[in-house]
Amino acid sequence: MSLWNQTLNDSFSSSTFIPSTEDLLSIFNKCMNRPNHFAVNLARLLFTKQELRDSNCRGVKQKHPLDEKRLTFIHDSVMKFYQISPHAQVNVWKHCMQGIDTRCRQERRLKHQELHS
Repeated sequence: MSLWNQTLNDSFSSSTFIPSTEDLLSIFNKCMNRPNHFAVNLARLLFTKQELRDSNCRGVKQKHPLDEKRLTFIHDSVMKFYQISPHAQVNVWKHCMQGIDTRCRQERRLKHQELHS
């Protein structure tokens, strides 16, 4: 087992979907040069729609925080696949979290629209 696969297994509980390297490469290839899109697509894969609706990255504005282990996995994946330099990591991750939080809001709006249709 490679170190990357070991990191995958260590990051998730036994009941959580673990994306394969092929899944990650497929998402990466669709999101070339856009690490924030890669992060959002990973979040959509790793979190249920309900988790996204009820949460945001930091658990602010009366929402639950998204699972820290899965967010760490997304962070580490972005840094690995895009080879982000250490001095740029904070800024890149900030944009990734903004994208994930936007996706969470979109899920809430979609649910609201479904209820009122």
